[in-house]
Amino acid sequence: MRHPALVRTIRSPFPFIALAAAAMVALAAAAPSAQAAKPVYASIVVDANSGEVLHAVNADSRTYPASTTKIMTLYLLFEALDRGRVRMDTQLRVSDRAAAQEPSKLGVEAGRTISVRDAMLALVTKSANDMAVVIAEALAGNVEAFADQMTKRARALGMRNTRFKNASGLPDPEQVTTARDLATLGMAVLRDYPQQYQVFSVRDFVYEGAVHRNHNRLLGHAAGVDGIKTGYIRASGFNLVASAERDGRRLVAVVLGGNAPGWRDRHMAQLLDKAFDKRPPVLMAKAEPKQATPIAREIKRRPGLPAPEPVIATTEPPPPEPTYTEDMDSEQPTIADLVSDDAAEAIAASGNWGVQVGAYKQADNARRAADDAKRALAANLAGAKPTVEETRSKHGNLFQARIVGMTETEARMTCQQFKKKKQACLAVPPPVPNGVPARQSAQGSRP
Repeated sequence: MRHPALVRTIRSPFPFIALAAAAMVALAAAAPSAQAAKPVYASIVVDANSGEVLHAVNADSRTYPASTTKIMTLYLLFEALDRGRVRMDTQLRVSDRAAAQEPSKLGVEAGRTISVRDAMLALVTKSANDMAVVIAEALAGNVEAFADQMTKRARALGMRNTRFKNASGLPDPEQVTTARDLATLGMAVLRDYPQQYQVFSVRDFVYEGAVHRNHNRLLGHAAGVDGIKTGYIRASGFNLVASAERDGRRLVAVVLGGNAPGWRDRHMAQLLDKAFDKRPPVLMAKAEPKQATPIAREIKRRPGLPAPEPVIATTEPPPPEPTYTEDMDSEQPTIADLVSDDAAEAIAASGNWGVQVGAYKQADNARRAADDAKRALAANLAGAKPTVEETRSKHGNLFQARIVGMTETEARMTCQQFKKKKQACLAVPPPVPNGVPARQSAQGSRP
């Protein structure tokens, strides 16, 4: 059953030994040379029944969709199911290209097959990049042709500032979108495929004995939230398209450019709560309150029709922008230097980060440095442990003095404090999931 009234297109001092010169060289060599483009913060909340914009900040600023791309991949899969091109039990072949995708992925070997149902659930929960390629190749022959179909469908839906280059959301500087366009896409899924939309509320997916948990942590924790998709690459920050229904009223909301998954989730929950508490007509916040301009109501507007006249003006201040981890120390590696996409979310929140305070030719020197650094830690980091790791370099074997057992934020803040004391420090991410390093995230300037 379709619900045509449900969606409307949206318009737009610590005393350890000073580091030797070799240690400083080793630390510098560990840092990436390229500087990441700062993620763009953007948000929008829309009443899905009327299409009215309840809140928007930078809603038309172009940025990178990351794994929210998979919403469109699934939209086209839902269409294929609806037209009978495939069934839930249809077996899809895993190609060499699909199996070679970077994490996050399901890890099915090339040459094997997987059902449409399992591929779909892996996409929703694990955000599996290999399954995105499997679906793209099954429906269009190859990823490039599928991406063209995705872009054409985006245009047809009124997503005027979106372009797709792949089906997964892995980094590509030409793959761009906006918060408004992603809200349009979320509403289109609700309108066109309300039954299939329910897959976005699945919290866990079991495949060959392994349990894969949905990255959308608001499911079951924020009132009424039943979808739809998270996303992350370094250039985008932490993204989320969400939908919630309370007392028969449904909202679709988008947050892009979050500095951490927890911040993004809390911010989304607050936006939804405030929007549900409001009654139309409501006000829209611009990025700069002093430059606030009228906002048009988008009720019953269709693609291609003229925009209605603006009827509401506001000086309501926007929510505060996040402080990005890159601002703490832009030369330190971020999680996406090693892994891209939604796999990064678990790493960011984990307690497996550490700080490196030096690299030494003698293990005893490294051990003393690690112990001294541990004694200088804040009381709330009492659980972190000093350790020494041996590594090979062009200078011979080096012993790295580290303290491990922190979250990413704790590690970066610790290095900030150490550097204020003129002590070298490097935040160290945990091991890469599946042991597969990812290619560099998109670094280019925004289109």
